Amino acid sequence: MTESELRFHLEEHKLVRADLAYHFKLINDFIVYAAVGSAGIAAWLLTHQGDLAAYGVFARKGAAMLPLIVTLLGFLGFLHFNSVIVTLDKYTEKLEAAMAAPGLGWQTFVESASNPIPFGRVARYGIGWSILLGLSLVLAIFL
Repeated sequence: MTESELRFHLEEHKLVRADLAYHFKLINDFIVYAAVGSAGIAAWLLTHQGDLAAYGVFARKGAAMLPLIVTLLGFLGFLHFNSVIVTLDKYTEKLEAAMAAPGLGWQTFVESASNPIPFGRVARYGIGWSILLGLSLVLAIFL
């Protein structure tokens, strides 16, 4: 590998790592946005039940579904950003395999240090999404 190729791959590696950090931030932001949005809608619904009664049961039940819809849209965004991260991880692994000495590189270390679980981020973030989904369902059912 020539020096210019090595320099290109090093810059590429820096950009990919920055992109990974950005997408991890987006994942966390989506959880916060979904929670705050759902909580805000739920608070409004719970404090304005009299106003909603004028529109009938169908409108009230439809409005009660809004936190659930916000949660599901947030979860879909999470799944999208998770797939982007998986793709970037694979690319980073290929870059490191091409540039680093055998056995070196962050991705190589992470894979050898742990046994990756498929959909690992989904499993780790699943508790938060499950709680948010459960609360949204309870609101949708009992409001």
